[in-house]
Amino acid sequence: MAFLSQHRVNQVRGKSVNLTLRDLQKGMIIEAKYSSMTNEGKKGKPNNYMFLILNPSYKTPGTILPKVHALSMDLFSPQVLNKMAEDIGVRYIPKFQKTVGLDVPKLIMEQSSQRFYSQKIRREIKTKYENSYRTLLPKNFSRIRLVDYKFNKKILKKFLGE
Repeated sequence: MAFLSQHRVNQVRGKSVNLTLRDLQKGMIIEAKYSSMTNEGKKGKPNNYMFLILNPSYKTPGTILPKVHALSMDLFSPQVLNKMAEDIGVRYIPKFQKTVGLDVPKLIMEQSSQRFYSQKIRREIKTKYENSYRTLLPKNFSRIRLVDYKFNKKILKKFLGE
């Protein structure tokens, strides 16, 4: 399923912000070019994606470099994203006030990223999120933009009082 165009319609126009990898924070929704690895282990052609960042710099035990853990939004609908936002909450992204993201840090601060993934996402990853969980190499990102997503007004009122 290809939901990228539907998610793009839900962006607040003129409010996206250019980011570097160091700027990434949990809960952000970003649009980026990302090069997947080929079967030969080489960097492939960059494609456009939208990601919900779960952990911007997770270092798996036994590895040298950290990786970005995210959900690829191309694989689930805006309705599913709004349901997730209703379940876990939304917040303003620190440093980028007035840009709304999911309240993932609250959940991850109470538990490790692996536990969050195992308890909150893995059960529903195949059905609700259409296998959208991704572990991404930071070096394969280019042109990262923070998206101010238009969540359902009921969700914004509930969590932000708007």
